[in-house]
Amino acid sequence: MPFPRRPDRHRAQQDRPPDPPAPQGPAPAAEPGPRADSAPQARAGAVWAAIGALVLLAALLIVFLISNTARVEVSFLALRGELPLAIALLIAMIAGIVVALTGAATRLTLAQHRRRREQRPPADRP
Repeated sequence: MPFPRRPDRHRAQQDRPPDPPAPQGPAPAAEPGPRADSAPQARAGAVWAAIGALVLLAALLIVFLISNTARVEVSFLALRGELPLAIALLIAMIAGIVVALTGAATRLTLAQHRRRREQRPPADRP
């Protein structure tokens, strides 16, 4: 089977209008482009921003713990006890995060399985 012929490049260039003339006078100053070493600096800046955010969060956590030292009675199922309010709230927050992350991981896993199943050819599907 013969290959299809490519269009003649020279003919395509002849049909094209001529390029506009180059501007006369001094060339405008080119804006500096991204430097070759800008990626490591950008990553370093992101790391420092994350460190700053974590330090601020730690400071706020310390203020929260110091402000909420009153002891409260906590009962959960058959367990009962007294502990500082800040600790009780932190335990509840951590439990909520664990439950939310478990639900999110389950949804992501199910969506990934669904995508893989849809990408298989119809003959391979059960």
